[in-house]
Amino acid sequence: MSQHLAAASSMGVAGHWNMGNLQTGLRHISSSRVGDKPCCEDCLFSKVHRIMAEQWSIYSKPVPADSRELWVLLLQCSCITVLLGGLFYNWLLASLEYPQHISIAMAVTFSLLLLLSLFLVHPVRCAFSIAMPTLGTKQGRKLLLSACIMIVVVNITPNIISNIKTLLQVILCISKNSSESILNSTDLLENASWRLGDEIQNYAILRPMDGHVQFSLVKNNSLINQVHLAGEKARKDFLAVEVVVKDCVRAGNKLVAAFSVLYLCFESVWYLKNYLTNLRFDNVYITKKLQRLAEDGGASHLLVGSSQHLIHPTGLRLSREELTLSLAQALRLSVALLLVLVVVALEHLVFGVADVAVRRMAQLSAVPVTLSIKYQVSAAWGTQLGWPSATP
Repeated sequence: MSQHLAAASSMGVAGHWNMGNLQTGLRHISSSRVGDKPCCEDCLFSKVHRIMAEQWSIYSKPVPADSRELWVLLLQCSCITVLLGGLFYNWLLASLEYPQHISIAMAVTFSLLLLLSLFLVHPVRCAFSIAMPTLGTKQGRKLLLSACIMIVVVNITPNIISNIKTLLQVILCISKNSSESILNSTDLLENASWRLGDEIQNYAILRPMDGHVQFSLVKNNSLINQVHLAGEKARKDFLAVEVVVKDCVRAGNKLVAAFSVLYLCFESVWYLKNYLTNLRFDNVYITKKLQRLAEDGGASHLLVGSSQHLIHPTGLRLSREELTLSLAQALRLSVALLLVLVVVALEHLVFGVADVAVRRMAQLSAVPVTLSIKYQVSAAWGTQLGWPSATP
């Protein structure tokens, strides 16, 4: 009996120990599974970062190390060329309004030259990378300002001119209809004269010789023709001015576009040349990496001699000069965008006025006009009425 109790107690202790190990193992498994998700995310992020770093290393190398890097570089340059070639074609056809065949020829030529330059010439790849604009760079701000100017000149100004032309046409139609209504109002007097003649014929003693009262209808055709000629002349003059303005806008748009592209390329090449040849160029902060590079190149004296132009970073807080410069640049962009919004609002205002004027003109109904006519009738006795003259 005691042996059975001892065996049972030993089995109970062993079972309790095994259950404790099982719970500990389950907790360990669950905790390890909970920690698997951040580990996988870290692995995925590190893998993407490693791939991007490898692609950038292949792109920025002067000469590929092997055939694999050569094919990867060709694929990168081809993707960039196809993307920029499509954007360039759309820009030429839609914005600059070149003919389709000229746009295709220029886009294909640009794509081939860009592919050869990027693939064969390493400094071109460097300058192209610097030229890729973002809103936080100087090139990006210049591109944004030029885009605002081009939007205002190319899209908004022709719409304002078209809306003003619509308003002038509405005013011309109103003036034309009013003048014709006034000049044709003598038809009412003609009808009144015929009715008066009918009343006079009821009295034989007052019957006129010609049988009816005649009324001379006033039709001032010369005045009507003058109004029509003035309207046609104003319309032709305005159309001529509109054609000249559109031609000037197209030519100016093309010149601005060419100047912007050339200036952006020049700015990138100038930046690359100064960055590679001048240690003080665009090195505002004396960082640890800059100090190490200066020591390796034996140019640490340059950092000491130009300390008044360089900044020793002590934290993430901006200095007064940096804050002032950032606010000035942000204010410049804000003013440009505000002016664009004002011009857009003006265009919408002119469009609204033109739309309301056209709708009101279409809804105008005939206005009844009542003419009060006072007339005097005098008759001369004698031969004028067909009676025989009496001899004294």
